Amino acid sequence: MKLSVSYLKNKKGIEETLQELEKSSCDYIHVDLMDGIFAGVKNYEIDNVLSLFRYTKKPLDIHLMVKNPELEIESLAILNPKYITVHIELPNVKKYISKIKGLGIQAGVAVNPETKVNELEPFLDNIDLVLVMSVNPGKGGQEFLPTTIEKLTYLYELRNKKNLNFAISVDGGINDQTKQFVKSYANILVSGSYICMTDNIEKQINTLRKVWIGLIMFGTSILIVTAIYIQWTSLAGIGKIGNEIILGIQGRYFIPVIALSIF
Repeated sequence: MKLSVSYLKNKKGIEETLQELEKSSCDYIHVDLMDGIFAGVKNYEIDNVLSLFRYTKKPLDIHLMVKNPELEIESLAILNPKYITVHIELPNVKKYISKIKGLGIQAGVAVNPETKVNELEPFLDNIDLVLVMSVNPGKGGQEFLPTTIEKLTYLYELRNKKNLNFAISVDGGINDQTKQFVKSYANILVSGSYICMTDNIEKQINTLRKVWIGLIMFGTSILIVTAIYIQWTSLAGIGKIGNEIILGIQGRYFIPVIALSIF
């Protein structure tokens, strides 16, 4: 699981916050751009955005909350972002997806809380990212909407069923508590004020990652114990039968080592 940090609501000012994020262990910088029509109050001029991120090395995860994003897509391509995401609620979303991918950038589609998630289905085999909004777009610091979990579950199960390759991202109200509800389904967590409204950005990032590190350590411990047991059964003369019981080689034994599924 990866972490994309939004600087929309911050404590230290945009430039200092971005400098800290550039040096931090986050995976992406999440760039929220609003035109004041589709969502919120307009918070950008293209030239300012290009100047702000001109020398940024951290991959950019650009979220366009814009009614007509064609100009923004063309202009922002020079930054070579990892993702550019547009909204399913737009009338020409298929055109924008093609535009993004034609520029060699991975295309994302975002879905607002009030929009039914199945509206995404016609596009899922041609996009790289689904951004599930767990708050209403346009304002930082909102609380996580519990209805998001149902959407994440639906997308996760549909992706597995149809063997699709899009990543699932969730944006809004993500903190050390709400991550527990989404970590089983999301590939990317977008977190903003929880991280950027603190004095120590890296510390907050590490706190948000803590549960994943714990799971990895737990899974590694299970692997070690399993390996020791297999070795013991071999030395004790149990041999092949013991190994089959642990590994289920013949497909007739149930192995209650759930932690291995983490990997």
